[in-house]
Amino acid sequence: MHQRVLDYEKSGDDLGLRSERAQMKWAYLMSITDGKAAGGGLARRHFRDSPRQPDDAIDDVLSELDDVTGANWDRIWKSGA
Repeated sequence: MHQRVLDYEKSGDDLGLRSERAQMKWAYLMSITDGKAAGGGLARRHFRDSPRQPDDAIDDVLSELDDVTGANWDRIWKSGA
């Protein structure tokens, strides 16, 4: 588990996340997708294309995920993001 947390933190660093708040949100997203959030390129593209700083853009990622899944967050655990 410790190594997984370090891996999530490293991927957050790679995205430009600096605050503990943003790292925590990224770690949550990585956790519920079993690490797939960093591998697909969609999240990386969002951070790259966002006019906002990465620490703020993570809120947009989670908000968009909420919009897509609505009340069906359990789909994330079944399929990964």
